[in-house]
Amino acid sequence: MPKSEQDVVDAILRATQLGLRVKAIGSGHSFTAISKPDEMMLDMSRLNAVIEVDAAHGVVRVQSGIVLSDLNEYLEKHGLSMPNLGDVAYQSLAGSMSTSTHGTGLSRTGLAAQIMGFRMVLASGEVIVCSADENQEIFHCGRVSLGALGVITEYSIRVVPLFNLQAVEQPMRVSDVLAQFEQLISDNDFFEFYWIPHTKWALTKANNVTSAPADPPTRLSTWVHKMVLENFAFGVLCRIGKAFPAMIPRFATMLPSAGRVEFVNVSHRVFSSKRLVRFCEMEYSISIDAVGKALNEIMHMIDHRNL
Repeated sequence: MPKSEQDVVDAILRATQLGLRVKAIGSGHSFTAISKPDEMMLDMSRLNAVIEVDAAHGVVRVQSGIVLSDLNEYLEKHGLSMPNLGDVAYQSLAGSMSTSTHGTGLSRTGLAAQIMGFRMVLASGEVIVCSADENQEIFHCGRVSLGALGVITEYSIRVVPLFNLQAVEQPMRVSDVLAQFEQLISDNDFFEFYWIPHTKWALTKANNVTSAPADPPTRLSTWVHKMVLENFAFGVLCRIGKAFPAMIPRFATMLPSAGRVEFVNVSHRVFSSKRLVRFCEMEYSISIDAVGKALNEIMHMIDHRNL
């Protein structure tokens, strides 16, 4: 568990002398074998400090092992936000950048596009600085590199003034979502939906930048919806469904939301939620005009195979 960049250099030099391959890991969110090396593992969690905040130019220097939730809290205290975030906030900064973690928003980018520069330790032990002006090729490849090029110890990332989001979460018929999809992603700063298999319903989330003051849900409401329903109850249903697959269609009808929820809160508290249920997933990038066709084929396949 290196505590400094020099510790990383020393570890890599030792590994090189011993002929070992090195893999840096973050918070352990990834569920693939890439985060479980056979030889030398570097746990970067102690490299978690914010080094410098340049609010005037919207740039923050931060060590790569910091967890996103801690970085978000720090930025909020300084009146700053990350421009976009994914749904999970307990990833390390390096892990989220290197795996191309993304949020939503037709005109928004993934997290890696927020990188202005980084410091990387190469297999030789050399430390290089990469940006759009320096070591350009490694910079462009290294922003999403899965750790294959070297160990990143520090990032300079673009930040924006703190902003609030108005969140509207509600169920919609999946046929309506698909029919209006291009309008929904055009009319909202951030939009996403989750189809509930074996039902005609989708859960939608529309978030828009607002100047309105924060008006978050009550702690009780947040606990009921985000912890009890989205984590504990959902986790129980997943475990029962795994043990008794034939019951999955019946359980699916229990999942659609009871109604519309609307609130305003600081952006990172809207973007990210607690996720206690372990999951495996595959992500695919397809063109906007293919969304309806792709989802309809998946829906047909699930129903036809009674999955």
